[in-house]
Amino acid sequence: MGRFKKTNQIHRWFLENIQAGVDDSRFYLVDEVQFKKLYKLCTTVESNHERAEELLPTLKGYDIGSAKYDTIYFDNLTRVLIILGHINNTFDFEKNDLVYSSSH
Repeated sequence: MGRFKKTNQIHRWFLENIQAGVDDSRFYLVDEVQFKKLYKLCTTVESNHERAEELLPTLKGYDIGSAKYDTIYFDNLTRVLIILGHINNTFDFEKNDLVYSSSH
């Protein structure tokens, strides 16, 4: 449904909330509750930039984009919200599986 390129904060969220801390490039199921949680966090940070570090922190030491809370962070978040908004409005969790992988 979408690709999150160089979105450090999104990778960290998936790593901590979906992948149990294991960054192994496998495919992981994302259920509707988890998806809605991520979507809400992203919309909250989009409207309250000062909460970025608290709600969607970056992950230092990974080559998956900048770990700074700067223009790039928020530009990437805006692009992520376009994808998440589309999923939110069109995806049927009862009929389909939503998966995430950090390498595919």
